[in-house]
Amino acid sequence: MNCEESYFGWCQKQEADQPDSTQSFKSFSRMDSGNSGWYTLADCRLACILLSKVSSMWLHSEEPLILLAPMDGYTDSAFRRMVKSIEPRVIVFTEFISARDCSRSLASCAKLFKHAPEEQPLVVQLYGKNPEEFSKAAKMAEQFGAAGIDINMGCPAKKVVAHSHGSALMKDIELAARIIEEVKRHTLLPITVKTRLGWEHSKQLIPFIKKLESAGLDGVTIHGRTYAQKFVGSADWEPIYALKRTVEIPVFGNGDITNSGEARSKLGNLDGVMIGREATFNPWVMKQAATVLLDHAKDSGPVSLAVQIPYWLQYLQNLSKEVTERTACLRFRKTLLALMRRFHIDTQMRKKAVKVENIGDVERVLNCFVESLARKGRFFQSPPPKE
Repeated sequence: MNCEESYFGWCQKQEADQPDSTQSFKSFSRMDSGNSGWYTLADCRLACILLSKVSSMWLHSEEPLILLAPMDGYTDSAFRRMVKSIEPRVIVFTEFISARDCSRSLASCAKLFKHAPEEQPLVVQLYGKNPEEFSKAAKMAEQFGAAGIDINMGCPAKKVVAHSHGSALMKDIELAARIIEEVKRHTLLPITVKTRLGWEHSKQLIPFIKKLESAGLDGVTIHGRTYAQKFVGSADWEPIYALKRTVEIPVFGNGDITNSGEARSKLGNLDGVMIGREATFNPWVMKQAATVLLDHAKDSGPVSLAVQIPYWLQYLQNLSKEVTERTACLRFRKTLLALMRRFHIDTQMRKKAVKVENIGDVERVLNCFVESLARKGRFFQSPPPKE
């Protein structure tokens, strides 16, 4: 049976008819339409928990891990599936999810945690500041088949920090530690944190992470800038290497990786790398990094836009099943503009890119991009990956 989809179906019905724990319910699987059996709630809870236990071994690997960064507005289920179709060995994270929102009702969790089996192992990222809300949300995520819980202690967005979420937790080390302790008491999943070098300077990093490690933290990803820097300047990886030398838990680095050469040169003594912004319009960077770091082979080079088009269209088809087709295409406009910049496509194409409203529009614009490149004898992204 498809345990995740059955459980989602039950959650969608839960608030309407409140079945008790012994009542059977119908599988609502979209991905396994031939499955018409009835399963008890206990069956599906157990299956989801067992699945998460098997998947949770992702954190312990002899090879470097390649992680897709959690990014609000980008790493939805459709995008995660696209990345996994390109490079199955990547560990994917959800967009950041409010611990408060997903601790309130099962119905809201069904939507927030919805994912496809091929996304596993899937790590759920939560943000907030209330330890009890974090623990409830983590327990719910475990029941939905999450392979890990990642706590956002690094988002520098003004509206996030204003509520004492994200990067603001770096200023309250005791609260941050209580969050880790509370979540650890309510789930057996590995607990990781994504954070920054510090609030104003990197000397805050080691004491902060060692405190979290003592509280039970299982792993950490460090973005190589402070909160004060936001995304200005270059990421500094040296404090991340220094942190790794002082803690026992896995440490992953993040910041300014745009190609496989940078992934290789920045890995150092770390347990893996997390790639963010580059992947939003060039998900093939994940495969290129895997080729170099895991296969120990030479990167095959950039991918032509013509090869990319079927992947982007499939992504939009999948996203259109979760939101309207128009909404999916409106979201995709920023990706089209990023592709224009990367491929150095004539700016007059911009008017077409910002007007797409359906998948047909997107396909026509992408084909126009390819034709424009062909007229110039250019097919690949520029600049090419560094070796």
